[in-house]
Amino acid sequence: YAESHSAYCTAVEKRFRAAGLGERILERHRGPYQDFIPRHRYALILAIHSWYSFGYNAELLRRTMDALAPGGTFILTVTCAEDFFFRNAVKQQTFSAEELSQWAIEQGYENELHRLRMPVPASALVTDGALTEDAKGTIAFLMGRLWHKIPAAERQDIEQRFMAAADRGGFERVYGLLHFRKPGQVNG
Repeated sequence: YAESHSAYCTAVEKRFRAAGLGERILERHRGPYQDFIPRHRYALILAIHSWYSFGYNAELLRRTMDALAPGGTFILTVTCAEDFFFRNAVKQQTFSAEELSQWAIEQGYENELHRLRMPVPASALVTDGALTEDAKGTIAFLMGRLWHKIPAAERQDIEQRFMAAADRGGFERVYGLLHFRKPGQVNG
């Protein structure tokens, strides 16, 4: 795995060891993914909500595909254009799953886009008439800014949209899973 946050590295390794899978970690890179140079080829590479900071990076996509073994799979997840957060809060994200999928195809990397729909109840958003800390944290993560660093007027606008969704009982998250396959046969 490649991870720039040491706390996440520690947590991943702890979970793998607890599941009896510690020996399955072939490589560790504690630093930016852009600096990772794999020594192995992989049957599966996952980028779960981590591609936001890379955007339309053709070189990084090529390097990721090159790290796959023949027949290997690369799964990349980002939000879809119809996602509640994407439409109502994430003004800084410059692409949706649909746009990234199309861009990758234009770069020569065929992929299948699958949508995962998840209802989110109002209680996950709002408690006692205010956004929950989890809601603020998710918004901040997707916007790439700490909640308190978002301008007050923008925070108020976001809060009003979320309150309206809470009044309707909740909302729907829609994630895009871009599924890339490297030609060839998987060994083993």
